[in-house]
Amino acid sequence: MRRLVPIILLLLCCAFGLKAQDYKVLSVESLPLDMSAREEIRTDEDGRQCALFRISTQEIASAFKEGFYFGSDYGAYVVERFIVDGEIWLWVSPGLKTLKIKHTKLGQCEVYMPNYGIKVESLNTYRIVIQGRGEALVTEGASTQQFIVFNVTPPDAVVTVNGVPWPLVDGFAQKKVEFGKYEYCIEAPNYQLECGTVEVNDPEKMAFVKKELKPEKGSNQANNETAPKKKERQPVKTLNFLTLNYAYTIAPQSSFGFTYGRAGRFGWFISLMSNGGFRANSAAGTCWSNDSEVPDGWVFDDSFEDGGWLPYYNGEYITDRNSLIVGGIARLAKPVYLKLGVGYGFRNLYWLTEDDTYYLNAQHSYNGVETLAGLQLDLGGFVLSLETVTTDFKYLEGKLGLGYAF
Repeated sequence: MRRLVPIILLLLCCAFGLKAQDYKVLSVESLPLDMSAREEIRTDEDGRQCALFRISTQEIASAFKEGFYFGSDYGAYVVERFIVDGEIWLWVSPGLKTLKIKHTKLGQCEVYMPNYGIKVESLNTYRIVIQGRGEALVTEGASTQQFIVFNVTPPDAVVTVNGVPWPLVDGFAQKKVEFGKYEYCIEAPNYQLECGTVEVNDPEKMAFVKKELKPEKGSNQANNETAPKKKERQPVKTLNFLTLNYAYTIAPQSSFGFTYGRAGRFGWFISLMSNGGFRANSAAGTCWSNDSEVPDGWVFDDSFEDGGWLPYYNGEYITDRNSLIVGGIARLAKPVYLKLGVGYGFRNLYWLTEDDTYYLNAQHSYNGVETLAGLQLDLGGFVLSLETVTTDFKYLEGKLGLGYAF
C-alpha cells in the first residue's frame, strides 16, 4: 500500500497538469493585396522563398498573449517570427499544409490549410485569427463580428457584398463583418446571376456560402453539360504471349510447335511448327499416285534403272512437316484479336516399298509460301488461338494454340 501512494500522487499531478485547449482558430484567410511577404523576404532551409502568416491574438486575453510557439508538418519549416503591431508574424515554407500552434498554458491545436481552401505559396501573405476561451477570452466587451466565407464555382466569378467586390482566391473569399444582414451577388460570363442574403449574428461560427453557378441556356458550358460525354478511349495493355500449338489435317498429318508475340491494339507474332521430319534429300526417288497412269498397287519410279514398276508396301507412309510464319495481330474488341501471317513451309509425303525404301510422292507434297489467318482470345491471362494455315494454297490444316499472356 505504501508503494502505491507515490504512484497515485504522480498520476494525480499528471491529471491536473493536463490543460485543455483554451483557444480556437477563428479564421484563416489569404491576403492577396498584402505585400508584406514580398517586402520582408525570408528563405527556408531548402532555399525556398517563404510565405508570411500574420497571426492575430486580439481575441486572446492580455494575460495569455505571450507563450505561443509554432511548428510545421514534415517537409516544411517555421523560419522566423516577430511581433509587429500586436500580431505575430511567422515565415513558413511554401506548401505547408499543417501549422501546429502551441501555448505554454492554453494547450495546442493544428490548422489544416486545405480545410480553409488555403494553398500556401511563396511570397503570399495570410492571416490567422485566434480567439480565447474561458479565462483566455477577452472580457472587455463581447464581440459583435463574424466571418463570412464564400466558396464559388467557377473560381473566376465576381462576388459583391453590399455592392463591394470581394476578390476570390481559388474560388474562396472571406471577411470579418459586423452583425447584420448582407446582400450578395455572384456573376460570371456565360453563367446565370446568383443573388441572396446571408445573416451573421454568432461570433462563435462562420457564415459559409457555397454556390455553383448554372450555365446560361445556349452557352458553351450548358451545351457541354447537356451533350453526352464521349467515353475516353482506355489505353490497351501491351502483353507478351506464348502458346503451344497443335496442327492437324485430314491427310492425315499432325505437327507441334509454339508461337511468341506481343499484342496491344496492334502487335506481331512468330510461329514455328514441325513434326521433326527432314527426309527429302535422302529419299530413294520420286513417285506419284495418278490412277489414270499408274496401276493399282504400283508406283512409277523415274530413276529405276529398267524404267519398270515397283510394288509399294501395303500403303504405309511417312511425312515431313515444317513451317515458319511471321505476322501481325490486331485487337478487334476485348478480348478478341485477329491474326494474319505469311512465311515458308513444306509438307512431304513418302511411300514405303517392301524393302522399307521410301519415295517422295510428288503429287501430294507441297512447299512454298505459307499463309495464316485466325483469331486469338485473351482470357484473363490465358490465351486461346484458332487458326488455319495453307501451303502454296494447296495444303490446308487447322491449328490450335493454348498458352499464357504476361
